[in-house]
Amino acid sequence: QRTAEDSSCSLDELHLTATTAATTDPGAFSVTESVLEGADLTAEDELALTPQLQVEVPRLALRWVREAPEGRRLPVPVYLNGHRRNLVTAIPVRLPEGVPKAVWLQRGCAFVLWTGP
Repeated sequence: QRTAEDSSCSLDELHLTATTAATTDPGAFSVTESVLEGADLTAEDELALTPQLQVEVPRLALRWVREAPEGRRLPVPVYLNGHRRNLVTAIPVRLPEGVPKAVWLQRGCAFVLWTGP
C-alpha cells in the first residue's frame, strides 16, 4: 500500500518484480538463502535450463513497480517449503528466447523459501 500511495496509483496497477542484483531501493525487500527448483537464473534474472534439480539463490530483492516488466514472463510460484503446500506468492520471471513456456511448466519451476529439515 505504501508503494501505491507513493506512486499515486491503485494496488491493481502495481507489479511485483524480482532481481538477484544488489539494490539500494528503500521500497525493496530481500529474501535470502532460497532455492529455485527446475531452473537456474542468469545474471540478467532470466530462467535458464540446468541439469540440477535445484540451485541456491543467495539473495532475491523484491519490489513493487508501477510499470509492467517487459518481455515474455512466467509467474514462478514461491512456496514456503519443499512440500509445496503453502503458496506464498508468484514472481514473474523473464523467459529466454527459444525455450517454449511449456518446458518451464513441465519442469515444475518454483522458488522455495525454507529448505530446512
